[in-house]
Formats: sequence, structure tokens, C-alpha cells
Amino acid sequence: NAFCAVRPPGHHAGPRGIVRCANDPDGGSHGFCLLNNVAIGAAYARCMYRNDGIRKIAIVDFDVHHGNGTEEIIRQLLPTVEKSVIRTPFAVGELASQTYRPWLDETDVNDV
Repeated sequence: NAFCAVRPPGHHAGPRGIVRCANDPDGGSHGFCLLNNVAIGAAYARCMYRNDGIRKIAIVDFDVHHGNGTEEIIRQLLPTVEKSVIRTPFAVGELASQTYRPWLDETDVNDV
């Protein structure tokens, strides 16, 4: 077993930096997080100590507000399709792209 207390957690930093929120599309992540130290530490432990008995990772975030960046990083352990609307003066289109950012392999989704 292992335990890590991480300060600062960086829990507002997502996979691409700022995380857009459905209820605040113009603002997004709040806080001064540059790197998501919690997710970096969890991914490092998952990769480096997998042969030493560390198989499952649990992330517990005790804070007064939501760690939306950490949530977004964990969501991308599953293959998903991101859709973006592209507007030009001549047309409106939709761009769909596959997003999948595993830490180790396809078992990440079951072990994180």
C-alpha cells in the first residue's frame, strides 16, 4: 500500500490546462493550477510501482470545491469522442475527434 498527501494538488489543471465547465462556458477552471500534481503522482505510481504490488489507485480530494481538472483527466482514461463546432462566415460545421489518454494500458479505467 502507499499513501501520498499532495499540496498543492493542482486539481483545477486538466489535460489541456483550463477545463471548460458546462455551467460556466466562458470561465472554466478557477484557481492557480499549472500542473495537476495529484494526477501526475497517480500516473507515476501506476507506471513505476505496478510490479511492486501497487495496482489500484484511489484519488480522494478533500477541498472546499470540486477538482474539475482531476475529474477531466480521469474521464479521458476511457476512449471518448469530443465534438467542436466550427463557425466561419460561410458555413458551420462540426469536428469530431477521438480522445484517449491512457496512463499505462486499457486496464487504467478499472484500476484508477
